[in-house]
Amino acid sequence: AYKINSNGINLQNINKNERELKRSMNTLNGYMRHKKINLPLRTKIRNFLEYIWYEEQYENEEAASEVINKLSRSLKDELLLNANGVILKNFSLFHKNFSEESLRKLVGVMKEIKFIPGDIIYRQTELQDPSLYLIKKGKVEIFVKTSDHHETLLETLRKGDHFGSISFFSNQPRETSARSAGFTSVYAIKRQSFIEILAEEEEDYQCFCRIKDQIVLYNDFKGLFLRCLSCKEDSHPTISCPFL
Repeated sequence: AYKINSNGINLQNINKNERELKRSMNTLNGYMRHKKINLPLRTKIRNFLEYIWYEEQYENEEAASEVINKLSRSLKDELLLNANGVILKNFSLFHKNFSEESLRKLVGVMKEIKFIPGDIIYRQTELQDPSLYLIKKGKVEIFVKTSDHHETLLETLRKGDHFGSISFFSNQPRETSARSAGFTSVYAIKRQSFIEILAEEEEDYQCFCRIKDQIVLYNDFKGLFLRCLSCKEDSHPTISCPFL
């Protein structure tokens, strides 16, 4: 009897959520028709709403965040470290350069961002408090555009990969553009937030400055643990490869 009742409640919740989605869709469709929004943008917006609704059936991040914020500071840090810390532990750039104390604090400022196919995450030459991105799921294309607007795809990144590290450390304009190649979720770390965390740990901050100086002054990228896709060397990123 308990199981049957539980299943009934779950079905009611699913139907309720589906009705709310349809109601939101109808409202938005009416608004876009009234404002004469072009069809490609309408389709893009509808796909995004459907994707967000589907994700929320499994991960209600906003509701969970409200509950998590009610925990004590120590319990909150421990929970976030267990939930997201494994990502940083598998990330050589962080766990080989910075202390566990800094990484523990870093977990608290990581923000999950969702993208739909075709979304531009950042553009070439862009520079506004550059973030570093870790892919939770999905695919991201890294590409460049030449002066004649020709586009060259450099690499396709997947779950567990990271991108944006060069500008993140050097504070220089982006050398490439990044685009979501599917329904993608990434963790974003803002440069300024990261620096504020490192400022509390002198050795970690000095390490950050050393990596930055190696890139800016000596064009040395070894501290980023990157590997060129063309020649497989770790001394430069793919876009700077002398063979391309």
